[in-house]
Amino acid sequence: MSCLSERFMTAIPACVAAPRVLLIEPTSRCNLACGMCPRQTPGCVMTDGDLAFETLAALETVLPGVERVSLAGLGEPLLHPQIVEIVAWLRARLPATARIGLQTNGLLVTQALADRLAAAGLDQLCLSVDALETAPNQPLHGGSFLPAIESAFACFREARTRAGRPLELGVECVLMRSNRRALPGLLDWAAGQGANFVLVSHLLPPAPQWAGESLSNPNAAAAVALFRQAEAETRRQGLNIQDILKLQLRFRLTMTGEERRLQVVEAALREEACQQGVPINLKSLVAWAADEAMQELPDLFAVARQQAARHGLRLHLPSLAAADVRECPFLARNIACLDAHGNVAPCHFLWHTHVTAEQGRPKRIAATFLGRLGAADAPAMDALWNASSSRAFRAEAQASASPRCYDCAASPCSELIQAAYGDACDCLGGGVPCGHCPWPLGLVSCLGTEGPPTVAASDAQVAA
Repeated sequence: MSCLSERFMTAIPACVAAPRVLLIEPTSRCNLACGMCPRQTPGCVMTDGDLAFETLAALETVLPGVERVSLAGLGEPLLHPQIVEIVAWLRARLPATARIGLQTNGLLVTQALADRLAAAGLDQLCLSVDALETAPNQPLHGGSFLPAIESAFACFREARTRAGRPLELGVECVLMRSNRRALPGLLDWAAGQGANFVLVSHLLPPAPQWAGESLSNPNAAAAVALFRQAEAETRRQGLNIQDILKLQLRFRLTMTGEERRLQVVEAALREEACQQGVPINLKSLVAWAADEAMQELPDLFAVARQQAARHGLRLHLPSLAAADVRECPFLARNIACLDAHGNVAPCHFLWHTHVTAEQGRPKRIAATFLGRLGAADAPAMDALWNASSSRAFRAEAQASASPRCYDCAASPCSELIQAAYGDACDCLGGGVPCGHCPWPLGLVSCLGTEGPPTVAASDAQVAA
């Protein structure tokens, strides 16, 4: 293997007979039009529809082994006319230890609905809130909707008491440039609403105009560490590492003494990176180092961790840099995604046809389905999951041979701008588009895919 050594690729546990986690989209309809939602951007293919019980029935063969169900997707789950019946049906067939969660914008919550969901067996309720205050031209969830969201919290707090069973309440927030400084206030507010957890994710830009809002650092943590060492060396010599990109436009014979010393620092950085097998994208690293908002994040996250600990909140924060070792959470935790039409996808990234604006350039991601449930001649979930085509797809994804597109120094390549390669998903000719996926890098997450908490909640708070 080249300088991108095995330390940046990880073996995934072997495929098991059935999924352990199910992400289920009860409906593809929504009552909001959030600007950063993929469904609001050109290139997203969405057909309105509600999940049928015939489709749910096809899941029955795998439910005894399922540990968690998350009712979410790109629609608003509470729009499904039988959402309570779906929760009750799942609860009756899942193991007693399995958890059922639901993600909602909270606008349709009533006391009667909250009571019915709690009684039906809901274990976890997560409300989407991006900011407590929003400008009129800022399409974030919160602001004017805050009274309705607070009412939803109150309804579920009461429903939890009436049901006499545990029901976790939480908040999910998409962290962006425009709302980053509101995170501490959001944590205080969430604790005041009786939340048990807060899940924070970086933005996956759905269009080029949203790329500037993303605060995710695509560079590997090891690359950041090496760059910081080089940055310290340039400061010691009275140089500015921001000038390092200018060297590419200069001939050595015309360089000044300072530029030649800077070139030596660059050469040492690249040599050390190659020896360690660390991918280096100098343009990306220089841009990251010059971004004041991104440089604020470590301190901002430190404050968030302190607040979460003080309030007894379980806090999930995204990575400050891309993971050194990529691990697909969908393969590692054996997650399957079911859309409102019965299509089974291997992961969230391939759940719907959508556009992601990696590095500000639109990249179309086509939905990839392992099969469809619910039709008269369709297989049950266990048979579909173990079909030869499904196993082959997971085997290729397990191989972890996809390029690291996010911190690739050759980007933007012709594959990224979709000018070549036909049916291939990356520059290596792979059949799965894992190289473009931010989930294995720890940059984005959602209810059902979050990893271990940054701050663990106290037992007393969870049981409250």
